[in-house]
Amino acid sequence: MNKKLVLLLVILISSCIKNEGDYEYIYLTNNTNEDIYYFLSKDDIIRDTTLIKLIRPDTTNVVIGKRPSVIYAYKEDSIISRENQMFSFRVKRQSTKEIFKSSSLDGVMNAISMKQRINIEYDGKVNVFIVKATDLNSFSDKNIVKNKLCKKVRSVTEKDITSDTLIIVLPSH
Repeated sequence: MNKKLVLLLVILISSCIKNEGDYEYIYLTNNTNEDIYYFLSKDDIIRDTTLIKLIRPDTTNVVIGKRPSVIYAYKEDSIISRENQMFSFRVKRQSTKEIFKSSSLDGVMNAISMKQRINIEYDGKVNVFIVKATDLNSFSDKNIVKNKLCKKVRSVTEKDITSDTLIIVLPSH
């Protein structure tokens, strides 16, 4: 009985080690001439402001004069880190950003694949929406939803995941 248990554990651990570091990603490439903000939803149409509130820049953790908990070797790295924290849902113009990936579980990399995450968290279909930075700066969350300023750019199902990387490209306008 113990030998079977040990064998099962060895097989489980070796299969986990094989996938170590093999994450799956969805990237969003912004080829437009304007910064955009993205959010993911299982809904095809946005009817409330909850998701719009989540993508707004997070300035609550930025306190001027407060010493950062992480000290960087270069000032530029500190600025980039702070900017990424504040604008975590922004994709700058003419750039690409990771927007979705497989998950690790208790130190096991890629334990939950993108297909599984899409099925579990988004009921089988994740919709990618964008809002232009100018609209986010100019309008309230309520007006963005009311005037349909958040645009669905792509729906992704598990059938769309055919490799470790999926890239969604916004065309230039």
